[in-house]
Amino acid sequence: MVNYEHPELFYDNESVHMIIVNSGATVTPVADHEPTIANADFVIVEDDIVSEEFRLEESICSQEDMKFGLCEASHVQFTMYENDDIPDLKDVEIVIYIYFNEDSSTLFKVGTYVVDEDKLAADKAIREVSAYDILYYLRDYDITEWYETYFDTTTEQYPLGRIGAVRNSLFDWLAEDVEDFAVAQETRTLVNDDFLIERSIESDTITFGFFMSKLLEANGAFGHINRDGKFDYIYLDSWQNDPVLTIEEENLLLPFSCEDFNTWSIGYVSVYDQNNKRLIKYGSSQYRHPSIYNVIDNFVFTNNAKRADWDDDFHDAVVNLREAVSHHRYRVFDCNTLGNLCYEVGDRVDVKWPVYDAEGEVERERHIITYILERVFTGIQGFRDNYVAKGHKKQPKYSLKNDNWHVGDSQINTLEGVENIAKENAAVAYILQNTMAYSVGALETIVMQATFNSDKTTCAIFNGQAKIVSSDDAVVTVKYYLDNEIENYIGEHTVVTSGTTMLHLYNNFTALDEDTNYTMKVTMSVSSGTISLDMLDLNGSIICYNLKEMRGYVMASDIAVAHPTLSGTSDMIWVAYVENGVLKVTTAEDRVPILWHKYSIPKVKKAKTISMAFNASLADNGDGTYQFVTDEKPYIAYIRGAQLHVLNLNNKEDVLLASGNVDDVSLVRSPKLLSGRDYGFTAFFLMENVIYYRQFMDGVWYDAEAVDLQIPDVTYKSIEAFVTWDYRTGILVTDSDGNLYQIISYFEGLTDLMTEHIEVSANANVLLSVIQYLDAKEPDEHILLNATADVALLWAWSAVPVAAVNIEDEHNNWGTTVVVTFDHPNTASGLLTSMFVLTDSAGNNYVCESATVANGELTLVFDDFNLAELYTDNSVTITYTKPASGGLLSPAVQTDSFTFTFTPVNLVPPAIDPPTFLSATNNAEGTQVTVHFTEEITNADVSGMTSNFSLALKEYNYVPDGTLQDTSRSITQIVPSAGTSLSFNTATLTDTEMDHSVITLEVENTNG
Repeated sequence: MVNYEHPELFYDNESVHMIIVNSGATVTPVADHEPTIANADFVIVEDDIVSEEFRLEESICSQEDMKFGLCEASHVQFTMYENDDIPDLKDVEIVIYIYFNEDSSTLFKVGTYVVDEDKLAADKAIREVSAYDILYYLRDYDITEWYETYFDTTTEQYPLGRIGAVRNSLFDWLAEDVEDFAVAQETRTLVNDDFLIERSIESDTITFGFFMSKLLEANGAFGHINRDGKFDYIYLDSWQNDPVLTIEEENLLLPFSCEDFNTWSIGYVSVYDQNNKRLIKYGSSQYRHPSIYNVIDNFVFTNNAKRADWDDDFHDAVVNLREAVSHHRYRVFDCNTLGNLCYEVGDRVDVKWPVYDAEGEVERERHIITYILERVFTGIQGFRDNYVAKGHKKQPKYSLKNDNWHVGDSQINTLEGVENIAKENAAVAYILQNTMAYSVGALETIVMQATFNSDKTTCAIFNGQAKIVSSDDAVVTVKYYLDNEIENYIGEHTVVTSGTTMLHLYNNFTALDEDTNYTMKVTMSVSSGTISLDMLDLNGSIICYNLKEMRGYVMASDIAVAHPTLSGTSDMIWVAYVENGVLKVTTAEDRVPILWHKYSIPKVKKAKTISMAFNASLADNGDGTYQFVTDEKPYIAYIRGAQLHVLNLNNKEDVLLASGNVDDVSLVRSPKLLSGRDYGFTAFFLMENVIYYRQFMDGVWYDAEAVDLQIPDVTYKSIEAFVTWDYRTGILVTDSDGNLYQIISYFEGLTDLMTEHIEVSANANVLLSVIQYLDAKEPDEHILLNATADVALLWAWSAVPVAAVNIEDEHNNWGTTVVVTFDHPNTASGLLTSMFVLTDSAGNNYVCESATVANGELTLVFDDFNLAELYTDNSVTITYTKPASGGLLSPAVQTDSFTFTFTPVNLVPPAIDPPTFLSATNNAEGTQVTVHFTEEITNADVSGMTSNFSLALKEYNYVPDGTLQDTSRSITQIVPSAGTSLSFNTATLTDTEMDHSVITLEVENTNG
């Protein structure tokens, strides 16, 4: 709320005066008089404005659900009479004031705005003015210069900055270097101001709006220009605090509406990187209905973890963020009231209104607690406000609809993802690897399946290969599906008898819709016999591209991995792509998280088809074993104007290889033979329906030679060269009819001298596997995939439960239904309730009545287990027993048997009627009274309760003519019956042991 001395004047005033001047003017209030105005280029007053035609729109979150980090500009509109004394206001910065009742000491500053439009209406008599605050112009302002200077990687010191210091530096730069946007910031401390961030944005253009929104989201705040024209940071007040503001009934106007629910509080914060891999989930189920707030691809949390203390700092920052956003429960509403500019967006308000009975009398008062997230203020003499807070009961489920791609549940796993590195028309790549073995017979079998997003592109190419083994003659049929509709049928492939064949897989998917999820499937069937595909023997890539901009095919060969040293690992990934007709390159180190950096190359315009590969050699380890060692940087072949060029990124040299009508090109490195012969680095290219190759050996490009395909009457359309698993070089040829041919070249490898094998070792699922080429004096080449990070990739392992929570059923009972989530979503086949049981800490079992899987979550309904709340350890354990087949299914395998323990919330123990008194007996000495009850008492806690009992009796008085008189005895001790414990919740007695007795009262002698 604005700190204004006279807020009541918005409701109770005789007259309102409005002043609009240029920002250089000075408006000085004068008590009981109109203000003095100096240095004004113009003055607009309320009489210049068409009756009540003034409108101010403000918001901090106008989206359908709560989204932190937004920076939404305010908008002013007014209509004024045409006046020659008032100049054209377009691009002029104006300041708006109001004051009340001829007394300018009540001056109120509405705000500062820049006029976007000042135009005459059709009748030329009035002017329509539209203006925005500075944020409207600032959000698209390019701050790349400041960012490159602040995070300068050319210095020896690694550039870091705490968020608070980064904010200050940015606004200092805006004030000093950018006159048009010299906006100041309010002095505020944000919850993560001490968090260190580093350079993690690589873009030609970084805007203020993009950068600031990510900083704000990481702090759980909003950005807003306040009444003083300063950039302010807004936190929503907790629903646990008393509201500051009240909207009373007398100020309410119709229409008024609100939902019948409060939004759920945010109990968890999940942070995802640019590849939609979850980095952390933090929070608790302390709230009755906890929502999850997802932070997706925020550069603040996607640093490359070069600092040793990164993990701890990251965790603390997420804890701070969760605390900042977790208290924002509110009522969704739309409310019209009398206008009051002291109320601001972000204020928490209590809206009150009466409920009337049938006789029209006030029966009770209702009220809702909510936030003003949007407001529209209108009028001059008669102010009106419309307040709005949008939202749903629960934050939307985990949604990855943003600027990045996502691979869905699949039998094929994402080994590496290439982010959407171009604003539009750039390729988006998915590299895939299977994680399960297949045996294929006559029945059509899905061997590859993956979900991809087309992003801003309209076409996609799938390119892969399968190493298939057969023990008998077999003819393989391959089909390609898109969203269960068959897209292509690639004839029949003959598989060699009792051997291994490398089968290339390829299909072009055209006419895709933009920003749409598609599911691609590859199936195989065999006309006779069987074939087998072992784990990791299927791989490929999906490349999305825009056909208009990328007129050639984007193939898997546009991605290359460096292995530049004999003892090193594959430490750099390179990607070539075409953006708006210009050849671009980006690189990333193979680490988690993966960060992409643009790589500077000589400018190449109008590039068409491209292919990238490393020149390399098989290096002798000195023990009869060899390694494939690449150059430091790759080569890029590209076609421009039907001419073929090769750009060597090692020395930036560009060589013209062919000047004819070249249609396609593919680079490949052919292995070196022990004899010393080197088949070199080879460029295969298609020119005038002939496939040629030129070899690069010892720094020399040799003359072109034709490849004899011996396929008559065929028009070739595209080619793709590759190296097989046994180091032979092959060529894939597509003709104009869509037929695919595979040719294995004469470039033979080392299969007679060494054997490749791949070892997978993983103790957790990972998104990026470090590939290590070992040279440990082994007689074979040994590739080790070492997986240790806690992120999602190797889906051949069973999903494990990570969380369980009991939820409320339709009868408001929290003791029946449990939802279990896993580290990977499950599906189900033949799921039976007998597979599940719930056990409380006292060993009581509760039968499962239903078990369902939806959206990857397991929902179980048990017999009522509210009784579990009675025990000291009130946790419960869910046990799942895996059947021989079916049951819970992880993405590639059955889900293993598991037990998972959690503590349920909101349980209400069943009510039990207490036993009632039956009888009492005394001993012969009159010193004990034993109390009996109507039913067995299993537990009793009677310690310290002597004052809770009393004993009254008739006692004979031995005076002359003595009589019986009323008297009493004190209880000196209470003794539980044999076997009854003094602890209420630990002992159990049988009928034999206690015969309905529970306590014995030790009393003073009663024999009198």
